[in-house]
Amino acid sequence: MSVPSRNSSPSAIAGAERTFFVTSSIFGKRALLQSDRSARLFVDILYHYRADHRFLLHEFVVMPDHFHVLITVGRDTSIERAVQFIKGGFAYRAGKELGLRAPVWQKGFSEVRVLSEIAFDGMRDYIRNNPVRRHLVDEPFLFPYSSAATEFLLDPMPQRLKPPSNRNTLGMAQAMPGYKARPTVHILIGITMYRYLYSSPSAGRIWPADWASLNSSFTSPLPVALRKSSRYCALKPMASVSPL
Repeated sequence: MSVPSRNSSPSAIAGAERTFFVTSSIFGKRALLQSDRSARLFVDILYHYRADHRFLLHEFVVMPDHFHVLITVGRDTSIERAVQFIKGGFAYRAGKELGLRAPVWQKGFSEVRVLSEIAFDGMRDYIRNNPVRRHLVDEPFLFPYSSAATEFLLDPMPQRLKPPSNRNTLGMAQAMPGYKARPTVHILIGITMYRYLYSSPSAGRIWPADWASLNSSFTSPLPVALRKSSRYCALKPMASVSPL
């Protein structure tokens, strides 16, 4: 039996917080997870290691012969280690409590690194609709061994996956004290002036007096980080600048 393909690069195995869509199957594709006892035992394993802070649990589904999970691991835990907790924990308890004999799982697993909100939403929809596609239920929430069921507590999507426009700007305000109330105005004026300078007959020229006038129009000094940005470089006080 072939080992599932791995999709993460070696550098992604350990590092900062990472989110993965993980799939693994029962050995021989046997339907060992179709009974209520085995499926609920698997769910219990997931929540045991979630409570132990081994990973964040965003979504899951326990199918008769395989499972899918959407989890986030921290910088001190590799995705291999997290899956070992899940599969090894289930195999151990299933042997003691259900009398299942090894091997329980197919060797290895497959994973997909989740890098955006769109990808996260797509994986979540795939997981929740898996029982419907297999004709086990008519609606996702009717499947009792899935995160679509309302009884389960789930971890929210990590903030880092959301587009910058959806994030709280408090961190930027703390990092740049002069940033206070008008980041959008600063950026838009900078971009507009940049385009004006390089589309006008006197492109490439801005004088110190013009700089002083522009800078005095703000209620607070322009952020240093913005002054250093490539889009803002045309507004630095100099006799002339060259187009990028």
